[in-house]
Amino acid sequence: MPRGHRKMKQQAFDFGDVTVHEYADALPSNKPLTARVKKGSTIKKEVKTRILKKNMDELHWYEKDLEDFDIVPDEEDLSDTELKDDGNSHKIHTKKDAEKKKLKLDRHASAGVVYPVDIWFLLARYIYPEDIQSFACLCKGAYSVVRCVQFWKQLYLRWYNKQSELPVSLHPYNLDCVHGLQARVIRSLFYMYRPFADHLKSVIPFQSEPDQLIGQTCLRIWHDKYSWNFKFTKSSRTVSYSNIPRGICSSGFDSWHKDLFYNQENNCCILQVTSKEYQSIPIVMGLVLNKISLSVSRDMRHHRLRMVFDSVMKLVSKDQSQSIEVILDPVVNLKILHWWDPKYINS
Repeated sequence: MPRGHRKMKQQAFDFGDVTVHEYADALPSNKPLTARVKKGSTIKKEVKTRILKKNMDELHWYEKDLEDFDIVPDEEDLSDTELKDDGNSHKIHTKKDAEKKKLKLDRHASAGVVYPVDIWFLLARYIYPEDIQSFACLCKGAYSVVRCVQFWKQLYLRWYNKQSELPVSLHPYNLDCVHGLQARVIRSLFYMYRPFADHLKSVIPFQSEPDQLIGQTCLRIWHDKYSWNFKFTKSSRTVSYSNIPRGICSSGFDSWHKDLFYNQENNCCILQVTSKEYQSIPIVMGLVLNKISLSVSRDMRHHRLRMVFDSVMKLVSKDQSQSIEVILDPVVNLKILHWWDPKYINS
């Protein structure tokens, strides 16, 4: 605060002689004049207030404090609650009233422009595969387009290339079958769409983190020469209704056969471990992976993989008598293949 402001405030409180004219014009603020005016404390207070206000008006705005300004709130910002004090009503602004005002403004605010679904179908033709999730989160219209069969057919035909070596199940004539179309289109993109294919080729050995498999159930084990494959699935209590296989005569077969998002291999992955030599391992199918660790082998040139399986998931395993331990040493390569990977072996 400037030094001049302090001097002006000191001068404002220095009262000299008060004239008779100032006493005559000074009236109590709350009580009407019904008798002879006396030189009481009320009149002196009124005179001091007038002189102080007069001196404060001579100050510049930047020399005043916030308390020196007369701030008059708007009627909309005030609460409807009134407190009566000495015959005067005062409105109090509370936090609850501010929330009510905000809700009222949100209701009256514009809800935005709702475009027809045809526009989102036209925009969907120019969406890249890696931007599908962002496109679906724009609005309900874009989300409904992503859930249409026509969207996935157009996406497949946009990136289809005759030179790409597609499996028989991913050929164009299979587009007429709606059952599981989304999963087939996603798998085919990892063959035809170059950014997806290059991403899988750039994966180096031991890049995948095996810790993500903890808590999953081992479904199947098979080996090919020196390569062991463990198929895992996320153990969930609820199974998706669309992923339950159904027969032709079962109820709801028509709606199940037209399910666009059917994918029986969802939440499944394969742990592929390549060893330098053949090793026999115990049977762990149907057991839950509790621990997995990758360390340095005894020859200090390769890796050593250790997995501990049990019937249930145990966070703190004091009794390891029922657990089964699988050790592969030496390990040359380790990969985790998801269901969309071309190397994923469909069981």
